[in-house]
Amino acid sequence: MQKSSKFGIRVTGDKMDSESAIIISNHASLLDHVVLAHLAQHETDETMAKPRVSFFTWFSLWTLPSTRAIRNMAKSDENWELSSNAGVHIFKSVLNSSVNDWIVIFPEVNIFNSESKSRQDYLGNKYFLPKLQHLLYPRTQSVFSLSSALSGDYKFNKMYNVTICYFARNEDSTVSLINPTLLDLFAAKSETLVVVHVKQHLIKKLKYKRPRLERWLEKVWLEKDAVVQASVDSKLTLPG
Repeated sequence: MQKSSKFGIRVTGDKMDSESAIIISNHASLLDHVVLAHLAQHETDETMAKPRVSFFTWFSLWTLPSTRAIRNMAKSDENWELSSNAGVHIFKSVLNSSVNDWIVIFPEVNIFNSESKSRQDYLGNKYFLPKLQHLLYPRTQSVFSLSSALSGDYKFNKMYNVTICYFARNEDSTVSLINPTLLDLFAAKSETLVVVHVKQHLIKKLKYKRPRLERWLEKVWLEKDAVVQASVDSKLTLPG
């Protein structure tokens, strides 16, 4: 665990290495990008070159937010999906590179907060979706776009399922699950702990046909929701 007097990261589950991999993660905060970059630098094999981390969101693949990514975010809806030609173009440089790459995707698309949770509950009731307590229901379209773009590729042989949750100490010394902003990171007045759980999956699961992929993602998200709840129920020790 890396920690300071105010901020710590605790990683559990399967060990990650520096080889090229697909990362599927819940989206609890903008800080998720920082946490995943931390995993690449500090939770992988010290004897190998560190992987380059890229995020596949809103029709773009980026290492740092670009004007294109921001523009696509403003123009796209939550069910965005790439055409096959666009997917080949976006991932061409990664697939042709000899660098080890981690490609991160957030199937929930939106960040979990009270507003997105309320909207999710409404849609879940309307379409009889499984109820999730701490996560948003995953969107299959973006994952299917990634799967289609990487079809037939042999660079990516690993997939990590990452669950991220944040905890802060309250004034009465109790601990609460939170969804922090970037400002919270730099202006933290209380101890914050990031709990990351990693589970490795066979990459072939990502290449299921759409109906089976949708069922698999739903199952994974129910398991992830239980992982967050288990962290909530445990007696956490925060840094500081």
